[in-house]
Amino acid sequence: MSSKINTNGATVSRGGTSASMIYAQVSFGVSRGLSLDRLCEAVGITPAMLVDPEGRLRDEVMSALWRELGDALPDQPLGLQLGARASLGSFGPFLHVARHAPSLGAALQTYLRYAGVTSGGL
Repeated sequence: MSSKINTNGATVSRGGTSASMIYAQVSFGVSRGLSLDRLCEAVGITPAMLVDPEGRLRDEVMSALWRELGDALPDQPLGLQLGARASLGSFGPFLHVARHAPSLGAALQTYLRYAGVTSGGL
């Protein structure tokens, strides 16, 4: 089940999800044998949109991508596989905040406060 999104409306100037976050998910799919072009087409983006370091894409792109990955890779624990693949550096300043927070609760509160930096939908 593909969730098509109009490519012309996939980018946003404010809010949305950072293109680098979506790139990581697409890269995961490609590493599992899925076609880059097919994944991008299915969620209404182009490969060029993924490499813009300042790029922001509509939050719906991430949702559509997760549905596409789930359909293409059934019976696989995608969240666990993606988490295992992520490097600590991919968490950037969030890792620094978490490591220096007085408690897990404080770390999560700070994360939620600034989560909009990576995703406008949080």
